[in-house]
Amino acid sequence: MREMDYVEVMRIFSNSKLLKNARIGISGGEPFMKQDIVEILVGISNLGYKLEMTTNGVFTKKIEEFLNNVDRSKVDIAISIDGLKKNNDKIRAEGGFDKTLKTLKIIKELGINKLQVNVVIQKLNIDNLNEIKEYFSSFGVDIAFIPLQSTNNMKFPYRNEEIDKVMPYMHYRADMKYLLSKGKFKITNCHSGQTTCFIDPTGKVFTCMTGQR
Repeated sequence: MREMDYVEVMRIFSNSKLLKNARIGISGGEPFMKQDIVEILVGISNLGYKLEMTTNGVFTKKIEEFLNNVDRSKVDIAISIDGLKKNNDKIRAEGGFDKTLKTLKIIKELGINKLQVNVVIQKLNIDNLNEIKEYFSSFGVDIAFIPLQSTNNMKFPYRNEEIDKVMPYMHYRADMKYLLSKGKFKITNCHSGQTTCFIDPTGKVFTCMTGQR
């Protein structure tokens, strides 16, 4: 699969009337694994777009370079961390927590429009949600707890008592309905394809991240 390079990405954002006033969300996988991602992000930002990014935060130097070359008041970043050091590194990768925490502190020091920590609730962290919340709240950042989504190949991941434990940490109605329905709730009247779209790394356009073109 050949991904778009800087020139191809910039052609889309420079010429598109549809995207002119759009907020641009960048996610993955991990976007900072892309070799020319800093050049691309700086280019898009310099066109005046607001950027909303999700990252695991381990590529500290790239993230710092990006933030030092854009209007940070137009940047939102959500850092994915799935627990404190022991559990996060079990879920993700050894040493990841320390790298991510270093990045979080740098972002906080530089200042952006919004910094948030995303935590996916799962077996290894479900008993430590309040501890996680208190730890990251001490840095003055928002924290969003996200329920683990069941798929066609995966049964609903929570027992009744775990649903009761998770519910106080939910902020969005859709997440609450998903939990209370034990995974049966589905979003209807979706705005995908009307007010949002998804462009994959090769340049293909989809209505949303589910892969419907």
